[in-house]
Amino acid sequence: MEKIKFLILIVLYKLSPEQSDTLKSLSQCKLAKDYARILIRDNSPKAYDTEQRRTMEEMLDGFAFEYRHNRRNEYLSTLYNQTIQELQENEYLILLDHDSQFDLNFLEETKKSISAHPEIDLFLPLIYCDNQLVSPSRMVLFKGKYLNSEPTGVCAAHHAMAINSGMVISGRYLRNSFPGYDERFHFYCTDCDFMWKYARQRTTYCVIPYRIQHSLEFYGFNEPYEKKVRRFREMRNAFLIAMRDRSPFAYWLCHLYMDVYSVKFALQHHDRRFLFVR
Repeated sequence: MEKIKFLILIVLYKLSPEQSDTLKSLSQCKLAKDYARILIRDNSPKAYDTEQRRTMEEMLDGFAFEYRHNRRNEYLSTLYNQTIQELQENEYLILLDHDSQFDLNFLEETKKSISAHPEIDLFLPLIYCDNQLVSPSRMVLFKGKYLNSEPTGVCAAHHAMAINSGMVISGRYLRNSFPGYDERFHFYCTDCDFMWKYARQRTTYCVIPYRIQHSLEFYGFNEPYEKKVRRFREMRNAFLIAMRDRSPFAYWLCHLYMDVYSVKFALQHHDRRFLFVR
């Protein structure tokens, strides 16, 4: 079998290198330097200064990596589509947010899973937020549900859902079969968009037997209202766009669900302003 290679994409926003759990994790994975290259896309208003670049270089010493400052907060869907164009067919793309915690075993277990199932195009680790397994999960239309137990091995892609961070996707699929990310989805729903399309083209994915700790900021209670409402509005609008493409009934049902969800969100956060988010 041909040597397994990774392109690891990390998207940062207003974080110094030492503030990113993902970069700190990769700094402990230097034995992977022979089979992994790293692309850092920085969406921050200002690029890293000389000291920050030096810190980043020390953290990733030994890796082939590239740092690109985007000058504006480009959409995830746009960044992902751009990266696919640079991906080689014999590579696997690993998507990572800024706040995932893992060690070298993640990459090693991923290689083992790929070697065991080279015909499969999507590999997903077990993503935990605190003690809750949040990915993989299930979703029917717009209604998601966490799994009660950890899936193992090869799983059915039908109704499967996963978050972006930790996805491992084959270059042959992304370059030859995947139609691209829908850039109407800016940040939220990019993972849903991928999984919906993948399930229409492939019947299975494979679970990597490795747990990654990850934070889901949207569900936290410490974030200020302005950020929370921006996330909620984008999530709501993204699902409505997706369901409008499905059918008038799915769109109507989603509209109703999001109105009910806004009531739940207002009660959870003790803020009735969520009732009026559109």
